[in-house]
Amino acid sequence: MPPQNHPQDSVESLVAMMDAFASSHFRDLVSVADITAAAGLSAGYGATLFRRQTGKTLVGRLTELRVHHAERLLAGTRMTVLEVAMQSGFGSLSRFYEAFTQVTGMRPREVRGPLPTHRSPGTTFHAIWVDDRPLNNVIERRCLAEIGIVVDSYQNNFDALGAMKLAHYHVVVSDIHRDAPAESGWSLLRAVKHIRADIPFFFYTGFVDVPRRRQAQHRGATGMFTRPRQLFDAVLRVVGQT
Repeated sequence: MPPQNHPQDSVESLVAMMDAFASSHFRDLVSVADITAAAGLSAGYGATLFRRQTGKTLVGRLTELRVHHAERLLAGTRMTVLEVAMQSGFGSLSRFYEAFTQVTGMRPREVRGPLPTHRSPGTTFHAIWVDDRPLNNVIERRCLAEIGIVVDSYQNNFDALGAMKLAHYHVVVSDIHRDAPAESGWSLLRAVKHIRADIPFFFYTGFVDVPRRRQAQHRGATGMFTRPRQLFDAVLRVVGQT
């Protein structure tokens, strides 16, 4: 497909389609052409469009998704490093080690190990997690549950807000983008702060840049993370203060 001028909303939609495909298929041996074809674009044009809009290459985004999934497996399971690499879409251990170090600045074994618990004896800590794709964070929720944190998972803002009116939660974790604008994490943040202005609210998302982090802070979010260890440490700090 030759280059053409798309309206900004159309460009954002095309990029979102490519990112959604990559997010759903990064465990497979997919190519750039496979990703751009999901948006009906040629490999060259789609890759250029994605890079202009996000500042990342499609190969870089695919690697980032694979590494972040590997982080979750390393932190929350006892899979071997080889198993983690294969489950995350890497074709070889050497490529996995190279990519993991490049993206995280750490070696795989540095994110492995049991999470410390700072809960006081006899206390119960409740977290609410809102994501329209709950399968994306099964491992993270399981990790929190294993250290005694009760995590209630909801797929939409309406049910989550209803639960918050009926029970006391100590922290909220949410994604950001969803299909309906009214269902976005931004909308949830605004509504949560209206109910309880003091509750810690963390965004857990696949992409964070400086403008988005500033926007989250300005709107009242406590933190924004892409890596499981960052999120776990932040939640545990809240637990320690409770």
